[in-house]
Amino acid sequence: MTTVAMPQADVDWLAEARGRGLTSRGHFDAGPYSLDLAFSPSADLDSTFEAVCLDTGETLKVRGWLFTHEIEA
Repeated sequence: MTTVAMPQADVDWLAEARGRGLTSRGHFDAGPYSLDLAFSPSADLDSTFEAVCLDTGETLKVRGWLFTHEIEA
């Protein structure tokens, strides 16, 4: 049985992430996986970087080279 973390509707994950200095935002896709992430503006998106999932609030280590991405301006 797989447990999936459900988002908490009353939490503004983007505001929480920005408070930690993760002020860039982007959409990352890899096969069946699709993530809306906040990350540091200095993150090297072609290596491993820390990000916050804006759906669940989880802190993730992302292997950027595995994903295609679109960065919000």
